[in-house]
Amino acid sequence: MSALVAGAIIAPSSASAGPSCSYPICSTTWNASSYGATAAHDWCDGNNGPCSGSATEWLSPNESTAGRGDWDTFRVDAGWCYKVTWYTLNQNLQYIPYWWSTYDQVGKGDLWKKVSNNELAKITSQSSSHC
Repeated sequence: MSALVAGAIIAPSSASAGPSCSYPICSTTWNASSYGATAAHDWCDGNNGPCSGSATEWLSPNESTAGRGDWDTFRVDAGWCYKVTWYTLNQNLQYIPYWWSTYDQVGKGDLWKKVSNNELAKITSQSSSHC
C-alpha cells in the first residue's frame, strides 16, 4: 500500500532496517525544501543525535529516505532555520500531519532531531536567517 503525503505518493519498498521495521512503518525524512539536508541512519539517546559510525545521507531538494530503510534522524545545520511538518501513519497507512515545528539554529550549532517509527519529518523550508 502506498502512503499519501501532501498530495505525493511515496511507493512502498521491501527495504527495512530490522525485523520490527518495514516501510512505511520505518522513520522517514523528506527534504521538500530548496536546499540539501542530511539524514542519519541510527539515533543514540546518549549522543542526542546519531550513533558513532552511523551512516549519513545527503538529501537533495525533494528527495526522501522513504523505502530505503529506517533513517532515525536529520540535522538542522548550524546557522540555519528549518521549518518541519511532522506526519504520523493512520490506520490506513496514510501519513497525516500532526505537528509543525520551527528549529532556529541561526547563531547556534548543529541540532539533530529524532524521527520515530511511524513518523515522517518533512523539511518544508530552510533559511539562513531567522524564520
